Amino acid sequence: MELSDYVFDKETVHEQAEVYQGEESMTGKGTLACTSKRLVFVSGKDVTDISINNVTAMEYSAKRYPRNYLYGGIVLALLGVALEAMAGATPLPAEVSGIVGLGGALLLILGAFLQRASLKIHTPNKTFNFTSSTDLADMAHMIRAQESQ
Repeated sequence: MELSDYVFDKETVHEQAEVYQGEESMTGKGTLACTSKRLVFVSGKDVTDISINNVTAMEYSAKRYPRNYLYGGIVLALLGVALEAMAGATPLPAEVSGIVGLGGALLLILGAFLQRASLKIHTPNKTFNFTSSTDLADMAHMIRAQESQ
């Protein structure tokens, strides 16, 4: 389903962005659109329709490095160094320390490619979390602008 299939003919889309649903998601990609009365998220055959009047709070974060990748990469890299330092004292093959250290470095590099902006939309019943590789500040401002009208 496309956004145009779900938005009414005379309904104006004030702002739209390509987003992922979830904190560090690489799936669930769709289009988030802000109209005068609602937020619409379309992903494949799924549609989420949120009334602007039901938005109780929003949390916006600029693009940032995902913490899980940072911490995981550092832990694996340090574990690789520690295993290398204890090479004679452990029954593990010497290659294991190199593989673990390389895994940590690759995780750190992957995190650099997954930097995303985040927009959390809170309603009385649910919190929706959208992330994007593009800035979502304009979407947050537009939602607030539509609320005030």
